[in-house]
Amino acid sequence: MRTLICFIFFAVLSMTVYSQKNTNLDQMKEKERVGYLEKNSKKVVKQYGPDYYRKIKPLIIKRIVIGVRDSISAGWMRREHKGQAYYLVEFPYDLNYEYFHVGFAARVYFWADTGIAFQVVFGNGWGFVEIDQPEKYKDQERVMKYERQPPKKQ
Repeated sequence: MRTLICFIFFAVLSMTVYSQKNTNLDQMKEKERVGYLEKNSKKVVKQYGPDYYRKIKPLIIKRIVIGVRDSISAGWMRREHKGQAYYLVEFPYDLNYEYFHVGFAARVYFWADTGIAFQVVFGNGWGFVEIDQPEKYKDQERVMKYERQPPKKQ
C-alpha cells in the first residue's frame, strides 16, 4: 500500500513539473503572459549573463512568426521552424550610463507554443543558442562576460 501511495505521489508530481515546463504563451491572457515572460527572462539573463541584467522598465515584448514579415530571425530558424511563433523579451538600458551596439542590454527568446526559452543574446552582440537543450553543453559553464562601454558622445 505504501509503495502504491509513493508511486501515485511521484506520478502526480512529475505531471505537475512537466505541465509547468510546457506553457502555451498564445493561450494565456496578456497580463499572465507578460508576467510569465518577465519572470522567466529575468531568470535566464541572471543565469547566462548576470551583469547584463537591468531593472529598467518596461521590458519590450514582441511576438514574431518566423518567415512572416520577419527580419530578425536567424537562417537556421527560417530553415527549421518556418511558420512557428516565438516571443522575444528585450531589456533596455540607460543610454546615459553605457552603450551597447545592438541597442539592448539583453534579449531572451521563448517558443510561443511551449513557453521555453531557447536563446539569449546580450548587448555585446554575443549570446547562447539552444539553451533549452542543456545536455548539448555538459561540463561547460556558460556565462557571458560583461565589459562596460561608455555612452556615445552626441
